[in-house]
Amino acid sequence: MQSLALRSNHFGRRLNIRLKSSVAASSKKKEDVILPTKEQLHMLAYRAAIPMVGFGFMDNLVMITAGEAIDSTLGVALGISTMTAAGFGQCCSDVAGNLSGGTVDAAVTRMKLQHHGLSENQLDLKISRMYKLLGACVGVVTGCLLGMSCLLFMDTDKADRARKAKELKSIFDHIMTEGRALFNADRATLF
Repeated sequence: MQSLALRSNHFGRRLNIRLKSSVAASSKKKEDVILPTKEQLHMLAYRAAIPMVGFGFMDNLVMITAGEAIDSTLGVALGISTMTAAGFGQCCSDVAGNLSGGTVDAAVTRMKLQHHGLSENQLDLKISRMYKLLGACVGVVTGCLLGMSCLLFMDTDKADRARKAKELKSIFDHIMTEGRALFNADRATLF
């Protein structure tokens, strides 16, 4: 029993020593990593931006188009708010994004963009992660702005006009049917 405890104890000490030496080796590797060049960092940002342009474009285009269609049909018929219609449009956009994600990735792959040539350790550097994140952010904002171009061709006041027309029709119907009884008249006319 004691020898088993000694072996277990010995194994535990050896494991701790191994863990400490591997941590020291990994920190040594990070110190030895060559910093990426500006060109490599720009290519990394560019490669991160291109797919996000496609994503942002699809996201805004589908959200705006679906939200407007929902607002001008179901929004008027059921009386839901414009924000609710926008939320439903966002749901449609998320589904479309999931369905078309592979298509966007395939299109970007076919572009055969120049590779940045960074190693895994270089990609793990803070500066590399920052350039990649910045590239993705610039890409998605650019795509969203491009996706908003559909607003130039839409009648954005259509739903408001339909709501007002529905309200006026309701007032007209109400006065024509109940107005006679209210005034004890044989006929009622609006002019």
